[in-house]
Amino acid sequence: MASADISLLPFKADFENLSEVQNFLYTTLQELRKDSNWPTELKSGIISKLPNGRKIRLILPKGRDKTLQLLQESATEDSDVGESMRNPEELIFVGFFGFSKPREILTKEVFDKIWKADQILVDEFKNQKYLMAYVSAEQEIGGDWMNLVLCSSPQGITDWHNFEFHSDMASEISPEYYSRIRIHRGRLHKGLKSEKFTVYQTLFLAYGNDKEGSVKRLCRVWNTREEDKYFITDSS
Repeated sequence: MASADISLLPFKADFENLSEVQNFLYTTLQELRKDSNWPTELKSGIISKLPNGRKIRLILPKGRDKTLQLLQESATEDSDVGESMRNPEELIFVGFFGFSKPREILTKEVFDKIWKADQILVDEFKNQKYLMAYVSAEQEIGGDWMNLVLCSSPQGITDWHNFEFHSDMASEISPEYYSRIRIHRGRLHKGLKSEKFTVYQTLFLAYGNDKEGSVKRLCRVWNTREEDKYFITDSS
């Protein structure tokens, strides 16, 4: 299928999931704002559940004051969170959806690699200047997981890709574990209060279900306007 033939509409469930995670984060921050005691474990992740019973993990690496800027509606200046927080309504997002290979071909060694990689990535979050929140959730109860990453500046995405281990994981570990991946990128123009995700690019990766599947890669920039309840495409 040619890139121009691909529509985002068949993947609208991705954005329904992202919207649930976004709302969970917003509600959680509203509750945390009432309490001066910021849970220190938020920097490494706390596990909770969405209303439908799906597991969710919330990681907020910046601490109370900087993280609560995600809720602010007035302009602020803080060199530690990046220029775009001077207009704190806008956030840069990445939505990751991974689908694992069949369990019968996944070895303990592969699972161990995935868990070790996860810990290394979580440990790195505190060093990422523009990364404000990282939220993971089950796509279905007991099923594969998805991630929502929020940054205060586009530079945050560049910095994350330049993190050497992230590149190694994408090229070496992901093909062993995943059969396919979708990565959506764009903006939340009104921050956590945004009603829709504005999507400018989606990366499709297909590794296949066998052990030595070769990668098929397609990067789609959304030049054609599409709109659904939870997303709108815009490449500008």
